[in-house]
Amino acid sequence: MTFTHPSLLWALPLALVPPLLHLLSLRRARREPFSDLTLLRAVEAKAAPKRRLRSWLLALVRSSLVAALALAWAGPVVSRDPVAGGGDSGSGSSLAVLLDASYSMGWRVHGRTRFEAARAAGESIVRGLGPTDRVAAAVFSDQWESPSGGLRWADGKGEALETLAKASLTSRGTDVCSALSGAVDLLAKEDVRRRARRAVIVLSDGAAHGLACRLPAIDPAVAVLGLSWDGVPSNAWVASAGPAAESSAKAASLSVRGRTSGPAGRATQARLFLAGARSGAVGLDLGPGREGRAVLRLGPALPGDPRRPSWAGWVELTPDSLSSDDRWYFSFRHGRRPKALVLHGSQDFFRVGRGGWFLKELLGAEKGSLLGWDADFRELSRFNEAPLSEYRVVVLGDLREVPAEARAGLEDFARSGGGLWVLPGSSTPDAAFDDLGRILPAEVGPAVVSPEPFGLSAPGAAGFEEFELARVAVRRYRRLSPRPGARVLFRLASGAPALVAGPLGRGSVVLWASPLDLDSTNLGLKPAFAAWAAASLDAASRTGEEGTEVLQLRVGEPIALSWKEGEPLPASVKVRSPDGRLSQLYPKDRRALYDGTSVPGLYSVVEEGRAARQTFFGVNLDRARESDLTPAAAPPWSPLRLESLEEDLRNALFGRDARPWLLAVAGLLLALEMLLAFPRLLGTRPSPARASFRTLSGLSALLVLSCGSEAWAAPEVVSSTGSAAYGDRFVWSQLKLGPDWDPYPQAHAEVLELFGRVTSVIVWPERRVLSPEDELLFESPLLILAGAGAPPALTERQLRSLRSFVSGGGMLWLEDVSGAGSSPFDRWVRAAFLPSLLPEAELASLPSDHVLYKTFFFLRAPAGRASVRPSLEGVVWGGRVAVLYSRNDILGAWAKDGLGRHLFSCAPGGEAQRHNTRKLTLNILMYSLTGSYKADAVHQPYLLEKMRLGVP
Repeated sequence: MTFTHPSLLWALPLALVPPLLHLLSLRRARREPFSDLTLLRAVEAKAAPKRRLRSWLLALVRSSLVAALALAWAGPVVSRDPVAGGGDSGSGSSLAVLLDASYSMGWRVHGRTRFEAARAAGESIVRGLGPTDRVAAAVFSDQWESPSGGLRWADGKGEALETLAKASLTSRGTDVCSALSGAVDLLAKEDVRRRARRAVIVLSDGAAHGLACRLPAIDPAVAVLGLSWDGVPSNAWVASAGPAAESSAKAASLSVRGRTSGPAGRATQARLFLAGARSGAVGLDLGPGREGRAVLRLGPALPGDPRRPSWAGWVELTPDSLSSDDRWYFSFRHGRRPKALVLHGSQDFFRVGRGGWFLKELLGAEKGSLLGWDADFRELSRFNEAPLSEYRVVVLGDLREVPAEARAGLEDFARSGGGLWVLPGSSTPDAAFDDLGRILPAEVGPAVVSPEPFGLSAPGAAGFEEFELARVAVRRYRRLSPRPGARVLFRLASGAPALVAGPLGRGSVVLWASPLDLDSTNLGLKPAFAAWAAASLDAASRTGEEGTEVLQLRVGEPIALSWKEGEPLPASVKVRSPDGRLSQLYPKDRRALYDGTSVPGLYSVVEEGRAARQTFFGVNLDRARESDLTPAAAPPWSPLRLESLEEDLRNALFGRDARPWLLAVAGLLLALEMLLAFPRLLGTRPSPARASFRTLSGLSALLVLSCGSEAWAAPEVVSSTGSAAYGDRFVWSQLKLGPDWDPYPQAHAEVLELFGRVTSVIVWPERRVLSPEDELLFESPLLILAGAGAPPALTERQLRSLRSFVSGGGMLWLEDVSGAGSSPFDRWVRAAFLPSLLPEAELASLPSDHVLYKTFFFLRAPAGRASVRPSLEGVVWGGRVAVLYSRNDILGAWAKDGLGRHLFSCAPGGEAQRHNTRKLTLNILMYSLTGSYKADAVHQPYLLEKMRLGVP
């Protein structure tokens, strides 16, 4: 056994003090003249051995107790077996020190980041190494950040200290497993015959995100140590920011998602910055485990290509302890919205319940398109007036007869890259399909009426699982026989094709089998209609202009630029990083790659040539897991506390800390000393017990002083010690529930003083604060719950405990101290608390002749600081008021300041109202003790006489 503080072993001689005191306390017997002592000598001869044995046992126990405390004070360590380490006890240690430089280590507390604290701890460990020790120090994130690019043995402590001193926070994530694997491989190559102790020290925050990987196999002879941190950090961050679903080139908007981790959420503000200037803000409510979303409207697009308007900037939250993830850089550009031309055969197509009415509501209603498409509606006879080059898809609906000119134009439009979507009507003749036969993706058969219409499946389209396609009914449809090369996107319940798409030249043609009229299908009434229409339009538009392009990357991902065939190449490309560095690239094979995205920010890319073009790329931290600072439940290392780093490291390397065992032995010895010291437990005389108790007090003080702040804490003083401490006294019991459970901390003292003075009830001067599940709940007849705000939701266990209290005879007094006509506390009581506590009972007003108004004082009406409600309310259970509810802030009339002045005036009655409030308070307390005792008729003459004389 070794000691971390061997100098403190000087206290061991104190173990001789109890035997010396015992010997010094022995006194020689004095001779006194007395009568015959025969019987006394027999009693003494029988009791003396037992008494001497107890005395010497008591001295031995006290001596052992002092020795155990002295040894524990010196920090004993049980040494490890040197053979297990692979060397002799005189050889040095081999340490691999790994410093985490991921951005989550930037969490700041009291002006200092965890990275700074971890680096200081690593430097302290390296400085404390001996001349025979060996160390390898490296910095890691999700890759090696050291200049050497890995982990190797340092050439002395100086090199290791320099590596740690030059380390700085990065913008990357954490991968503890890879760094730990490198350290284990390095230590495995060490000559174990020369090194008795091998250890890996991980200086990281221990968050769960860094350990979401496969840990390497670790030799049991290698100790793995890591820092431990107090508390669970709370962190809020921007999870993503990009174009909103409704964003378009005409009205661009940004969707922002915020998240938080830790025990507490917070309300924050997302502020928008465009061109370096603030241009908007929106609030985000980030609760624990809940995601906050908001949409910010963007201003005009950046100067550039009007056909591809772009926006770039950043959005940031109110900074918190980890500020590096509070900002998100965004960049995106919109293409022109796709446009469709809907051709119809007659105006009946737009009647309510017909297919055209549904399409117009979806694509061309007064509020605008509900999809990402614009649409124009024309009669088929005016086909020649439509500029087909402006449209991506032509919808041919409710066709009756397709003129040859229109048929040829539609075929040319599809073969040149356009899309055609054919929607038959209920009166479409077979001849119309014959006219379009060669361009349709399927042969069209006769109309069929389905005996089991319900059921639609989407084998050729994704994302329809949530739309309940089984509720879609198709009653009338035409049989479709897909042609070679066509694909079926939707099928009926019978398996027949319902939507078929096929290529035509560079374009595509889509054919739906059923009219969209309500007589044929209910698809237009179902939530799946919009998604079905979008899938049909997408299937028809095989080619066309690009949509929204999001130009956002993660730190470390390269910016890849490419140019299509026929597109002019720039002479060069200049990239300017957020820190001002300028790089020049030259296209090769119509591509250019920039891999210097090491920091987050907006990267400006300028293509230089005949027409210079500037593009921004937003580079952000990888926040998939890194921003969640929740500690790992079981990290693969033994903890090193920052406040006792040297001691914990010594214990981990050289053996196990024996202090807890010695303290446990000291506790057992103290309990044995108490058994030997109290005479009633052993049947001895009382005089030695008093001396022993005095000695016990001294030993107890020595116990507290010798253990130190690390092993023992001062005993906690609690207000509730059990019913034995209060006897038959009335105790003011107050329920601690909600943030404002104690609006008037001193009101109970005023109430109890008056209650004990004017009644015969004996009161306890201090109050008892209880939680709903406290066992002492049932040792008081009255339980008070006050507040103005809504307390948190109660658990089932808490409700069960309170229900047992009121049903067993206790009275719960609810006091709304807001003094307002409507308050969160009142809504909580009526809507949440009482329906859960006593669902079978009802809260009702107490009549003016209720016994509560005459339990001790005779009152005609309720009172309080305010007059919110003209009567008290209660829940009657078994003929008594089990729950009393007051809205008039009775306790507020008792509240006083430090000079004894009342904090609040009573309105509207003034001091007379305050006097009645005092009477009502004492009546409530007396009612909780006596119940309906004063309702008996025998008390009526006495009460009438009090009223006649004006006695309060």
